[in-house]
Amino acid sequence: MVSNEVCPRCGLPFSYIKRKRVGRKVYLYAVHYLGYAKTPNGRIKKKTRECYLGPEESYDYVTVMHEKEGLVLKGVIDSDRALAYLDALIDYISNVSLDRNLALNLAVKFDSLSKKLREHAKG
Repeated sequence: MVSNEVCPRCGLPFSYIKRKRVGRKVYLYAVHYLGYAKTPNGRIKKKTRECYLGPEESYDYVTVMHEKEGLVLKGVIDSDRALAYLDALIDYISNVSLDRNLALNLAVKFDSLSKKLREHAKG
């Protein structure tokens, strides 16, 4: 099976996503098909290379380090992670006291982000 998706790790096309279970966790790898090679005993073997993409669910250890902010850090293959991160940060910012300077800097950054997103959405 050939995919026209691009590996987020190396930027090259990959053939498929491989799941490896280690204990209770499942880790994802992009598998790149490299062709065939002859082994020393004359057999033909498919050659592949794997790029680690992270856990299928979330990074447990790193997430614990960001518990205060409500961030649950996810693997690179999760396409909705940016929205989840932004929601967590907005919730965190809304529930802590900010000094005036930090609040102003955050407002400028969010205004800039909003402008960029609207331009991107226009195409």
